[in-house]
Amino acid sequence: MKIAIVHAKVIQGGAEKIIVFFAHYLKKQGHEVDVITLHLRQHELNADFIKGTNFITPPGFLKQLCAVPFFRKMFGFPILYFMLKARINKYDIIHANNFPSHWVAGLLAPEKTVWQCNEPPLKVDAAHIKSVGLMEYLLSFIYTGALDKKIVKKIAAIVVLDNMNAERIKNIYGRKDAIINYIGIDEDYFKKPAAAKEVFRKNHLNPKDRHLICAGNLVPGKNQQLLIKALKTLETGGIKNLKLILVGRGPDRERLEVLAGELGVLKNVIFKGFVTNKELRELYSIADINLFPAVKQSWGLTPFEAAAQKVMSIVSNDCGTAEVIKKQEIGRVIPPVAEKFAEEIRSLLKAAAKRKQLGKKAYLFVRKEMTWKKYTAIMEKLFETIIIKNKKVKTDGKN
Repeated sequence: MKIAIVHAKVIQGGAEKIIVFFAHYLKKQGHEVDVITLHLRQHELNADFIKGTNFITPPGFLKQLCAVPFFRKMFGFPILYFMLKARINKYDIIHANNFPSHWVAGLLAPEKTVWQCNEPPLKVDAAHIKSVGLMEYLLSFIYTGALDKKIVKKIAAIVVLDNMNAERIKNIYGRKDAIINYIGIDEDYFKKPAAAKEVFRKNHLNPKDRHLICAGNLVPGKNQQLLIKALKTLETGGIKNLKLILVGRGPDRERLEVLAGELGVLKNVIFKGFVTNKELRELYSIADINLFPAVKQSWGLTPFEAAAQKVMSIVSNDCGTAEVIKKQEIGRVIPPVAEKFAEEIRSLLKAAAKRKQLGKKAYLFVRKEMTWKKYTAIMEKLFETIIIKNKKVKTDGKN
């Protein structure tokens, strides 16, 4: 098969991991794969897995302009559209990812487009204008409008990561045929980390402290502010030597720093910014608990990445990940309320054996069920079905 994977930007992130690893495993199966993107940060990606991947980026000065988020948001759609149009006949399947990829592919060749819907376009809450910006707020009304619904209804297939997203697809687009397929976990996260002593030293952490970790973009939907409030509750309740490690970058950082300062816990919140997979793996390895307080979010990789280091997670019940954590009994699922998170953290910090048991159970589940080989096999079967259907339509049209 000849497959195009289309996404606006390929950097370190959840959706981007799907692209990089899926392309790698498709190539291992003998398929021809191109990754078409507006912006590529190759140094942030797993070198072993992108080796030999054919990345197609904008020509000349457009490549530099597309590195600017504002430009990409304003002009990314037409640029990506013409990039794909120029080579559309080459491909049997278009694997479209986040917006505007599914619009581009859906307009050009809906009959051979598979939309990997990590999250459908959603309107930005007016309360978050300050964090995301006025432009993003206004654009959200465009990319959740009638055109989006018209395009998606014609797309050949939609793949989602969880029931939450499948339900959203049904409610927004009236489609009940979304296919649930769990993505794999990067093998990097399973590797043995450096000795704990070395990890503490490199990150300037005190081994006598207890460490909570949360990895993800610093944006309102990830809800890191809840954890800062929970930390304050725990400190007020007498729990000392507790550090909250926030890994990631984003527009919410300043707001989170101000909140931590106002609550008097800034000295116990560690903002790590961008880290490599290896560095994140090491931070997971010394954490007591991984936290995922996101709201209105489908899926969420970090609880499963932490599980690869046998670290259990507390997750919000307002995210797609919760359905798996709860069903498999491999962590704790609670409402995204600061007091509830504080209560659960307090309880688990006193129960080392329980944390270890849940961490090990989570590890075994991820090792068996969340592999790229399994994900790719399901996608190959779907692609083959679509190709056969398109060939039949073409043949019937000639007759």
